[in-house]
Amino acid sequence: SYPHSFFDFVLPLLLTVGALLAAVGATVAFVQQRRGTTRTSATRAEQRTFGAFAVFLLVLVIVSGILHITGLTTVSTEAESGATVVEMKNSYLAPDRLEIPVGETARLVVKNNDFFVHTFELDELGVKHTVLPFSELLIELRPTNTGEFTFRSKARMTGDMEGTLVVTQ
Repeated sequence: SYPHSFFDFVLPLLLTVGALLAAVGATVAFVQQRRGTTRTSATRAEQRTFGAFAVFLLVLVIVSGILHITGLTTVSTEAESGATVVEMKNSYLAPDRLEIPVGETARLVVKNNDFFVHTFELDELGVKHTVLPFSELLIELRPTNTGEFTFRSKARMTGDMEGTLVVTQ
């Protein structure tokens, strides 16, 4: 479930804050009109309320950023050596075609170089992983059948991306 990262959290937060500020502004204007007064400076209570609200929002953004940073995963250089890198970014998968021999173990390093949470799925081999923004994941495949299989990445903001895995003799 969302939010998984800072980037998934900020846009809804900004929209909510904007709506709240508009509602508060409209309420204040209505109250002042009913009182028959318009003042240009805030009362001490209004200043404290606004300050507490700003601190609360700042804490939410910081906590979201910390959750994002602690959720990042990387693959060690040693594990990455000899592996095929699959990159997800801006609605594309690169490479979009992979070839591996049947019965051998193939290692893929899936890198999400995007601001959104992506999935990496290969239904025929039972692979389904979630990759957080700017994270990477090591996947080992050992296909037992030859043929062409579709692997895909789904992301909420960029849509579905597909590639082909060709398993040869």
